[in-house]
Amino acid sequence: MSLAKYSLLILLIFCIGTSLLGQTDSLYRPGLSIKYHPLAILAYTPGIELGLESTIRTNESLHLGGSYINDFGGPRNRNFSGYKLISEYRFYSPFSDEPNNSFIAIKFNFKKVVASGRTYLDRANGNYQELIDITVDNTTLDFLGAIGKVYPINKWLSMDLSIVGGVKRLRISSGDIPDDAFLRISEEVLFDFTPNEPGDYWLPVFRLQVKFNFELK
Repeated sequence: MSLAKYSLLILLIFCIGTSLLGQTDSLYRPGLSIKYHPLAILAYTPGIELGLESTIRTNESLHLGGSYINDFGGPRNRNFSGYKLISEYRFYSPFSDEPNNSFIAIKFNFKKVVASGRTYLDRANGNYQELIDITVDNTTLDFLGAIGKVYPINKWLSMDLSIVGGVKRLRISSGDIPDDAFLRISEEVLFDFTPNEPGDYWLPVFRLQVKFNFELK
C-alpha cells in the first residue's frame, strides 16, 4: 500500500473515531442523501464511489450508486479501468417495534473492469512459454446481504457501519489467447482476488463497509 493510501486510511480511522464519539441520538431516515464510500479508494481495484439514498416507505429506503474504477497511477502493468453499479434496498428497525437506526439490507452490484498487461502463456502443452500482451475482462455480479447501523453526526451528516456478506459470480475472459495456449494470469495483470484461469466462478464475499451520508433534504 502506498504512503498516500496509508495516510488516507489513518485519516479515515480518525474521522470514524471522532464521529462515533460525537454522534447524536437523532433518527436517520433520508429524504434524499448523497452516500460516499471512502474505503473504495483503498480496494485492490480502487474506485471513487458515490450514490443517492431516498426513503421509499417509513422504514425502507433505496440506494442507487456507481463507482469509477482506475489504477490511479498504480504499479507498472496494472493498467485497468472500469465501473461498478450499486443497488441496495434497506429495512430500518428490523428487530424492534421502536424506530431506531439499525438496518438490514439486500444488495446487488455489477462490476466490469478491463485490464491490460503482459504475462506468460504455456504453449504446445507446456513445452515452452511465450510472453505476450493481453487484455483481460473481469465481470462480477454480487448477491449480498448486510446488517449495520447509522450513526448521526449532526443534522446533515451521518455515517453507516455495516457487515456485508454473500456470494459473487466472477467471469474472467480474454480474446487474445491462441488455441494451443494456457493462460496463467499474473499479479501484474490481475486486479482482484481471482483464480488463475479464464472461466466462471462463484466466490464468497465478506467485508466491512463504511459510508458517509450527506443530507440534501
